[in-house]
Amino acid sequence: MAWQQSSALADEVPLATVPAAAPLNIAIVDDERELTKLLVMVLNASGKFNVVATAASGAEALSIVKDRDIDALLVDLCLPGLNGIMVLERLRETAPGLPVVIMSGFPIVDVYSRGAKGYLEKHGDLEDFPTKLFNLLVTVE
Repeated sequence: MAWQQSSALADEVPLATVPAAAPLNIAIVDDERELTKLLVMVLNASGKFNVVATAASGAEALSIVKDRDIDALLVDLCLPGLNGIMVLERLRETAPGLPVVIMSGFPIVDVYSRGAKGYLEKHGDLEDFPTKLFNLLVTVE
C-alpha cells in the first residue's frame, strides 16, 4: 500500500525542518484491522505521533473524541455505519477545532469544504505517510 496526498501542502515542509516538539496524540479510525495495526507501528515509529486510540467505526470515533485527549483524528472515508464524511460533519459541531484528515483508496473527495484538514489517498508504500500526515496537520492556513 502506498499513500499519496492530494494537496501539495503536505510536501512543502520537510519533516526535518519542523522544530522538535512533543509527538501529536492521534487516533486512527479504520475498519481494516491489519492496516490499522500497520499505521500504529509506522506513526509511532516516526517520533512525530503517539497513537492513543484506534476505532473501527464512525460511532467509535465519536466516542474516542469524547473520552481521550487527542490532537488529531485520521479517519477512513468508508466505514460501517457513519462514514468518514458523517464523522467529520458531526465533529464540526461537537469538536470544531479538532483537525481531521480523511483517508481513502478512492480519488480525492471534497473533504476540505466540510472542514477536513486534509485528504490522503491509500496505495503503495507507507514510508512517506508520517511526513505527509504531519505536514498536513502543522500547515497553517
